[in-house]
Amino acid sequence: MIVRDRTLIPRADGRPQSRWAVYSCTTCGGLVSARGDSREPRIANPELVKIYSDVWEPSEVVVPQSIRTYLDQAYKTLGAPDASVVMSASSIDAMLKDHDLTEGSLYTRIEKAVVDGILTQKMPDWAHRVRLDANNPRHADAATPPMTDEDARRAFDFAKVLTEYLYLLPSRMPPEES
Repeated sequence: MIVRDRTLIPRADGRPQSRWAVYSCTTCGGLVSARGDSREPRIANPELVKIYSDVWEPSEVVVPQSIRTYLDQAYKTLGAPDASVVMSASSIDAMLKDHDLTEGSLYTRIEKAVVDGILTQKMPDWAHRVRLDANNPRHADAATPPMTDEDARRAFDFAKVLTEYLYLLPSRMPPEES
């Protein structure tokens, strides 16, 4: 469902006016608003300038497909926290394996990533938290409560930041001059 206002929305600060639209998200059922370019000649469907809340998609250019798949599933299942946390942990595991850490358990890979300088000294606490949270639904222990929306968001946010740290930021570095 789309709700549109074709009129330009004035601003008190004199900056360019905008057109707005509100969409309903088919994944979570929430509302997403988008700002269109006021200079766009197409009044009905102006080019989008910004989407609120931000839509996140991992970069196809620098993030390997398997990692993008896990991250995409973690994002799309935020409304199903158990599934989302497991997918966030899977993306972390895939990132470490992509950095040649393939031996042992995820615990071992996280610890080795710190020793090898792949993760900072503070990152293993978050990574282990996501790993342990993912173990809860995977082992289906009746005494362990299901993951919450907050758990899923925290796990996804860490996986997203780790992706930015390991892939996106290095890809933005200017080439070294020879």
